[in-house]
Amino acid sequence: MVMFNFKTSSSSGTGRDHNHSGFIFGIHLVVILIIVFSSMFTSVDSSFEQVKVTVINNITGNPFMRIQCRTDGEVLDDHPSVAYGESISWDFQVDALNTTKYCCVIQYNDPNDGHLIHGDFSIYEAEKDLPDCGGNCSRFVQEKGIFFHPTDANATLTWPNPEAPSVRCPFRPAPPPPSAPLELVGVSTKW
Repeated sequence: MVMFNFKTSSSSGTGRDHNHSGFIFGIHLVVILIIVFSSMFTSVDSSFEQVKVTVINNITGNPFMRIQCRTDGEVLDDHPSVAYGESISWDFQVDALNTTKYCCVIQYNDPNDGHLIHGDFSIYEAEKDLPDCGGNCSRFVQEKGIFFHPTDANATLTWPNPEAPSVRCPFRPAPPPPSAPLELVGVSTKW
């Protein structure tokens, strides 16, 4: 670091050398603060990352799946009925604090007896999912639950007990009415 030696003159005309340790301390402090702040923003650099989440209907028996997703205060525009083997996806940017979270209500009619299977799931949480799947996260919906990796033996999220309310999503979207079985024809995508 460069040290400065200032010479000042007094009113009597005699010059004096001053160490100016306060000035040097101030320069050191500024340099340290710049390093600290730049390292903070470097560690948050993974935030603001563009992420794509894909939810795939892998439910055996080929039932159609309904899905409605939202993040805090925002409902996704498209709420389709998704056929077996098809998917929906959306892109977004992770917030600076890694608190981005998406919850989805997913339902389908059991192909064996027709009863409604329904659950709300935390499909994406930046704090845990960004390190796990980076900018491309896939979710596989099956009769055992939601799988985050296609080779997993156990579901990451299981279908909730219909008699116990779920508290997984603090901003849970309202479920679609379960009155009619899900069908491709005549199913409204606005629920």
